Amino acid sequence: MNSQSIPLLKMSRLLVPCVAAAIVGWIVWGAVAHIDITVMWAAFQSIGIWQWIGAMVCILASFRAIGHYDGIWHNVLNTGVSPRTAKSTGMAAIALGQTIGAGAVTGALVRWQCLPQLTLVRTTQLSAAVAFSFLTAWNFYAVISATVLGLFPIWLVIFSVIIASGLAFLLRKHIAKTPIVWPTKPQVLRLIGLTGLDLFFAGTALFLLMPEGTDVSYGLLLAAFVLALGLGLISNIPAGAGVLEVAIIALLAPSDMAPVLAALCGFRLVGYLAPAAVAIVWVGVHRLRPTPVPPKTPGEWDLALQDGILRKNASGTWLMGHPCGIPVTIGHPGPTLPPPVITAACYKICAKSAVKLRKKGWQIARIAKEAIITPQDWFMSGKKHATLRRKIRQASTAGIRIEHARNPLPYKQMSGIAQKWTTTHGGERGFSMGRYDTNYVAQQRVFLIWNQGNLCGFVTFQDHDTHWHLDLMRHVDDLPGGAMHLAIHTAINEAKSAGITTLSLAAVADCHFTWRFVKQSLDATKGLAQFKNCFAPKWRPLYHASPHKIGLAMTLCAITIAIQRPLARVTAQTAARLGLNKFARYESKRR
Repeated sequence: MNSQSIPLLKMSRLLVPCVAAAIVGWIVWGAVAHIDITVMWAAFQSIGIWQWIGAMVCILASFRAIGHYDGIWHNVLNTGVSPRTAKSTGMAAIALGQTIGAGAVTGALVRWQCLPQLTLVRTTQLSAAVAFSFLTAWNFYAVISATVLGLFPIWLVIFSVIIASGLAFLLRKHIAKTPIVWPTKPQVLRLIGLTGLDLFFAGTALFLLMPEGTDVSYGLLLAAFVLALGLGLISNIPAGAGVLEVAIIALLAPSDMAPVLAALCGFRLVGYLAPAAVAIVWVGVHRLRPTPVPPKTPGEWDLALQDGILRKNASGTWLMGHPCGIPVTIGHPGPTLPPPVITAACYKICAKSAVKLRKKGWQIARIAKEAIITPQDWFMSGKKHATLRRKIRQASTAGIRIEHARNPLPYKQMSGIAQKWTTTHGGERGFSMGRYDTNYVAQQRVFLIWNQGNLCGFVTFQDHDTHWHLDLMRHVDDLPGGAMHLAIHTAINEAKSAGITTLSLAAVADCHFTWRFVKQSLDATKGLAQFKNCFAPKWRPLYHASPHKIGLAMTLCAITIAIQRPLARVTAQTAARLGLNKFARYESKRR
């Protein structure tokens, strides 16, 4: 295709809907030219208030059903958007798309504006998937409707279903091998069911708007509406203007068209203009949500105040640790891979970095998973938060109160709690895990747990621009049940109010080694993973990478030793010389 034909092709794509609209308009005018406008206006005015209310309720139910489409496809495409936000955005995108026309394109732009964490390519894929799956499911109901209206004989329908089932059976293996992400069978059945609910409620809304005395059967109207709505969508004309009316009149052939046209006008107001107006307001508000951006300093960099070292060069800054004297980078690396610094391994890197290093010949192992929460989309509702709600009620009944503390902090009480916790749990961990220190905690977000006026625990978060990262969780032995749940819940709400886009509940071990001592270590983290699951986070895998298999095993063993028995300990003399707190001196004496 030469360059001159491309503008002609684009122009033809724009002209086709315009020409189709002109043809449909001419047909509509020919059908309604003889109708007395005053008669139709009188029929429109005869629609009662309860009919309007019933129609609006049905339209709301219709949009809620179709909004679940986005929730399913966000899950299929693994976008990380919460179901609540996905449904709301989908409803707004469909409301504007069906009114403006070019539904897939308009929907993609609306989703792109309301979901700044997704790229335009991703929202386009999402909109195309929603549109394609809806039209595919619509075909199923269109065949049934055509049969009800007598357009297709029943034997032809049965024959078509048999042929379609046979083709699906033959192509199932080929489809499974394609790189396209396909929904599961339960998800497909849900999509078909949601399409049926959408069509049912929208058709019922049109029937409720029929003026009293209109000679139209509910079943026939519903069948005609299903076919007419699909034809309007396929025509790509804004709001299917004219196509819906012509199709319904042609399929029903009413003796008196004035009340039917009056009901269709009412349906345009309730089903198209009103939802579009609400969607415009909704988009205008929610498009201003903060866009997640990478933090200027990763959460792990706070560890440089303890065991870590920051290495800088022309390509960026790297957090380094030295477990058993072996240099290892910690956290997500910079743009240059492999790291331009001397390192034996990269610890706790994301999947994208792991793939890049594997392509360069590095050995990769999955070691952990990080619990991620998007505070702006987080709500404590639904079955997945049932345990959390029960724990919070338990803590509230016990009189637990959470305080988002500001400096000066109650360091003396906090140090005493940290000392007791350390003694009970066999010492604090090291390397990539923070240890209590007043200078360290003073730079973090601190949430204090009070019980009857007594401090019984605290939680700290590393604060980096638009990201919070859970660090320390310290408490007394007799902490009332649900207190830690309430503290994290309060922190999430505070992060939401502060406009934080990402909150990390830190990582838990998630590897598949068969070594006995590794299994014992993993069993110890099951309770922590269960605790974090109460908040229904998005789990993100973390990996360990090394240039060689031997290096992979050696660095993992060294890191395990450094975490369980930290080597870099400050002595009492060093603590006194540096002016550290009493807790550091206590740790030195205890060791």
